[in-house]
Amino acid sequence: MSVDDRSELLNARKKLEEQIEELEAAEKKIKDNEDCFYETHRNIGVLEEQREKYSYDKEMVNLLDEANLSMRDSERLFENLIAEIKESKTKSRNKLEAINDDLRYK
Repeated sequence: MSVDDRSELLNARKKLEEQIEELEAAEKKIKDNEDCFYETHRNIGVLEEQREKYSYDKEMVNLLDEANLSMRDSERLFENLIAEIKESKTKSRNKLEAINDDLRYK
């Protein structure tokens, strides 16, 4: 392995380590805000109860349905964000491991 190749791998490793740190920080922020996720989930249940309670009022039902859809969208986005961060972290760790192997064995 040439010096340039080794230097390139070391730079890539450093960037991946930084990326993993950023992903872990993002994951921590999400975990810190998990209460919001649970509150949204709880509110969806409340909206569904209110929808039944006000089933006679079409306008109220429409408003509750819109709020319910909005909260479900937020819930889905939150879940997707968590999954994307975990996937990115796994890919970055796999790349980092491959770079470390290249540096070790070449």
